[in-house]
Amino acid sequence: MDFEKIFLSPMLIFFYGLILGTYLKRVLKTVKQCIYIIGSMLSPKNRFEGVWSATFTYDGQEYTESIRLYVVFDRYVLGVMNKATHPCKNALRLYGKIEENTIYGRWYHPQEHRTHNGKFDMAIDGHAKTIIGTWTGNNPNPVMKSGSWRWER
Repeated sequence: MDFEKIFLSPMLIFFYGLILGTYLKRVLKTVKQCIYIIGSMLSPKNRFEGVWSATFTYDGQEYTESIRLYVVFDRYVLGVMNKATHPCKNALRLYGKIEENTIYGRWYHPQEHRTHNGKFDMAIDGHAKTIIGTWTGNNPNPVMKSGSWRWER
């Protein structure tokens, strides 16, 4: 048998490529994960991250809740309610996007997602100490509601 015919046959070249390609995909995935982890550790904390006292109006009454905000890639915001003064059974969740001096997105209550959800649009003050805007959404009735929403440090 000729050595070159065995190792350079199209079938073996295909299998070598398949094995090498699979290995390279795994290596690239691991490298991407490492870059993301190192980048998030080295980047400064975003000015919006942390706990905010959020006051909103609903049917003419004011309620206050504590919301912890997380910022991803310096432009996407995720929020989770820590505690509240209102009788809602489920913790609020929100997600949105930061563009210049505005945060906009959607809010919902996880277990009542179909009936308690909506949108928000907020303006950020110059020092990122206060964020003021409005929320709109629906409730189980289903009636559209809206009100003011103010987040403060």
